[in-house]
Amino acid sequence: MFIVGLTYLALPVFALAFTFFSMPFVVLTAVALVIIIFCLYNLHLSEHNNPVQVRSFAKYWPLLLVSLLVIYLCVALPFDSHCWRRHFATLNLLVETAWPSVLDLDGEMYFLRYYLAWFIPPTLIAKVFDQQLLIPAMFVWTASGLFIAMLLAFNNLRKASHFFVAALIFLFFSGLDLIGAWLTGHIANPLTPHWLHWWPGERLLSIVSNVSSLQYAPQHALTVYLTTCLFLFNRQLAVKYGALILIVATMWSPFCVVGLFPIALYSLVKEGWKTALTPQNLLAAPLLAIPSFLYLTQGMGQITHMFTWENDNFSLDYFLVFLVVEFLLLLGIFYCFLKNDRPLIALTAIFMCVICMYKIGLWNDLISRAAMPTICIMSIWMIKCLLNNRGWRRELLIAYMCISSMPVLVELVVGINTPLHQATRAATFKLYLHLRPDHERDIYRNQNLVSVGSARSVYGMPLMRGIGTGK
Repeated sequence: MFIVGLTYLALPVFALAFTFFSMPFVVLTAVALVIIIFCLYNLHLSEHNNPVQVRSFAKYWPLLLVSLLVIYLCVALPFDSHCWRRHFATLNLLVETAWPSVLDLDGEMYFLRYYLAWFIPPTLIAKVFDQQLLIPAMFVWTASGLFIAMLLAFNNLRKASHFFVAALIFLFFSGLDLIGAWLTGHIANPLTPHWLHWWPGERLLSIVSNVSSLQYAPQHALTVYLTTCLFLFNRQLAVKYGALILIVATMWSPFCVVGLFPIALYSLVKEGWKTALTPQNLLAAPLLAIPSFLYLTQGMGQITHMFTWENDNFSLDYFLVFLVVEFLLLLGIFYCFLKNDRPLIALTAIFMCVICMYKIGLWNDLISRAAMPTICIMSIWMIKCLLNNRGWRRELLIAYMCISSMPVLVELVVGINTPLHQATRAATFKLYLHLRPDHERDIYRNQNLVSVGSARSVYGMPLMRGIGTGK
């Protein structure tokens, strides 16, 4: 399954590189691909010569069923939000224009600069065959990724009931937002998700559940599920391919890669640094990193950033409550229950406290995205504790899940009851930016688009295919 997971992550990245970048950078990417294919082929041969007994695929039907149902609700029937207006603006632009995509905004030409790996396969299918296939392709592509991630995480379970329990806990696990809202007096109408915004200052701190991440940003969610499970359940192979995994994941979600730091560092320490001295890490990853880094850093100088306490709405009391109820309290419980995982638990706690001290972007993409690997790991620890403990320990954790999952269920139901309008499905960047408040338009435009005049070049060679010489 390691090969399947890595291939799922890598294929759209190479498809993007071969269609967006100019020939010199395509050559670099092609060399990296040849090295990776050679390494994965040798890995496949070694696994073939040492076969592992795998139960019938039919045993995993609960994971497949949950994957299909959740992705149908979150992706095939997405709820109306500004996130999905941006997603559909990106999808429609990719389907309707030549790659790399360029558009006219108020008389100035811009090209699409965004981490596009999740968007590439469904838009490619819609582009080649029929635009009506866009939604079905998104559904199949996203459900496949979720199913692969849960296979990586739960293939050792034996009972169908355990598969169901593991999948539901994995998706609906969250922090104690209900307790945080009660402690800070921010509970309003319990039938709407808005009362969850109790953290210190709107747009300052936000950590959501796995299923809520799928609702808002499946491109970030899939990155986290797959990369986290690769490192957590295939540690030696993940270290051997670690640099490659991180570079590939960057084209899915850069901030989520930041959140992988604790588990990647822990895996490297446990396996030893010599394990990482492989052709795929030392040759393929750097070759792929060159065009990826140049692409993603174009026009990034205008993104806002500050320390958390510099925000006008910062409150130290709320901040400390946030740290405790979102992750420190439960990490402390895991530290007591999971003796073998204590080093990673302690590293995760320190890392989360550090990143909560800094804000990047209007909605603080750093904490909302970089926290996702921690939520993913904590959900797996929760499953492990529930399956391996009895008595008061299990009852304590069940009580935690009942309290933490309530706002997640509310948000999911509200999302289902506010389906996406047809106009939103036909969204363009011009419409998307027009609907944002005046003071936010430049920020959102700079997150997704770069002026053609600012396109990057290296020693006179343009990075983007057919887009000027730039700077």
